This record gives sequence, structure tokens and C-alpha cells, in this order.
Amino acid sequence: DRIFDDYEQETLRGQFGLGRRFGDRWTANLGFRIDNTRLTDLEPDAPVDAYTVADRHTYSAVSLRMTRTTVPTTERLFPTRGTRTELGVEQIFGDFNFTKLSGEFQFFLPVNQDALGRISVLSLKLAGGYIPQKDEAPIYERFYLGGSSFRGFDFRGVSPRGIANDTGLPSQYPNGGNFLFFAGIEFTQPIYQEILSVVGFIDSGTVQEDIGFDQYRVSVGAGLRIRVPALGPVPLAFDFGFPIVEQEGDQTRLFTFTADIPF
Repeated sequence: DRIFDDYEQETLRGQFGLGRRFGDRWTANLGFRIDNTRLTDLEPDAPVDAYTVADRHTYSAVSLRMTRTTVPTTERLFPTRGTRTELGVEQIFGDFNFTKLSGEFQFFLPVNQDALGRISVLSLKLAGGYIPQKDEAPIYERFYLGGSSFRGFDFRGVSPRGIANDTGLPSQYPNGGNFLFFAGIEFTQPIYQEILSVVGFIDSGTVQEDIGFDQYRVSVGAGLRIRVPALGPVPLAFDFGFPIVEQEGDQTRLFTFTADIPF
């Protein structure tokens, strides 16, 4: 169950996956899922596209994902060097029929190592997604950005806006898009062992109905990474983001809190 501002989403899912390694760098994953989804408690001004798929729908998906990484195994939680590339395709069929293409590239570069062994790291992330079949994907299978995926903007805050069901005017709620692009750069400076680090970042990207960059957004910010040994090895991320390029209707957010999982 997911509660959004404009509706509630109920999904029953079953999924199965197989993965195989090819040497030290390549991994292939084959997945299958079947979803049964419906939307309830829709706001009167929720997008028309939400009302269109509000009834219960059942659909399945088969996916293939290929990943290549040169990040050392010992550094998967704290990468200081290497690259990671992931390409995926997912075919959805049943009540809906469409294809989701996705890709992601990450690059980690050590910038400096001080006398105490603390390594400053510059990282780059590029991500993209595309659904070729326009108007085929339901609102809950489209692309969104925001929150931890685009700091400075609210969760799902980067998205085209839909048409309000009650007035026929532009809605305040996100409608999702068929095209996603993200580019971000981050600098990490350890302060105390692996327990405390400071970061500075620039996030940019867009989500649109068609391929294009005319609705581009950019944010800048800074944050802390704090690892609490009692809670596990993954550091907690506290980020403050400030949009410097935004579009009409975007929902912004100053503070984002999440677990800092590199990939």
C-alpha cells in the first residue's frame, strides 16, 4: 500500500529472479513479476490518467538487466574508484503492453589522500529511462524524479503535471513521464574515519512525456554522511538541496534523509 497526495495505490505482487556472474565484472539478471494494482481514495482534482486506471488491473513483466562494475568488492559500500554500468529492458504485457528501457553509469575518482589515509572522492552519475509506447504505461509505471533521486525537489516532484479530473485544468499533482534523464556530480570528503563525511553536490535532469530537455532542472547542495555502527555499515545521508533551475508546478524540498547506498 502506498499513500500519495492524490490517491492511494494498492498492489499485490509476486516476483521471481535468476542471476548469474560472468567473471569478476559482469552480472546478468533475469526477472519476472506479476502485479495486481488498483487506485483508491482519489482526490477530485487528481489527474485524469489516475482515474483512467483506477480499477483493478493485472499485468506481468519480464526483465533483463546487465551490469558491469570495476568497483572493488571491498569498496561496494564506500567506493573510491572504478565504474559501474547497468543496462535494462523490461517488457510489460497483460492489461497493459509497453516496454521500459533504462540505463545508468557511475564513475568514482579518488581526488586526494591525506596523511591519515582519508580519501576524497569525486563521483559522477548518469541515468536514463524511456518508454517508446506513448500513452500505454499507467501512471504508476511511469518515470518520476525527486527526493533522494533528485535532491532539492520533493518525492516525485520532478514530473509533468496532469489534467485535473474535476476541472479539466492543469493539475497540481505529478503525472509521470515516458522519458527520464539525470546527471549528478558529488564530492565526498571524509572527516573522521568512515563514520563522518561531508558532501557537496549538483543534481540535474528532467522527466518529460517525450524525449527532450526543454524542461530541465538543476539543484545544488551539501550534506553529511554519518555511519552508526550499531545500525549497520551503510551510512545515513542528511542532504540540503537548493533548486537553481526549476519549472512551473515543481514541488521542492529543502531536506532529504535516506540511507546512502551507492548502487
